[in-house]
Amino acid sequence: MSTIEIPSKRPWESKTNWVALAMALLAFFPEAQQLVKENTELTMVLGPMVFMVLRHVTKGKISIK
Repeated sequence: MSTIEIPSKRPWESKTNWVALAMALLAFFPEAQQLVKENTELTMVLGPMVFMVLRHVTKGKISIK
């Protein structure tokens, strides 16, 4: 039985990491804070959905070499 080699990538090549960083940085902007405060339920649903979609469209695994 053959195994499939999954190509690895560095952490800064990860779309998921970039989106997570952008979401974390948004917490420092008052406009974004207000938006989250006013739409807490929507934020709690859309955040994980973004990561689920990214997980399905990304290829490879992250490796630190």
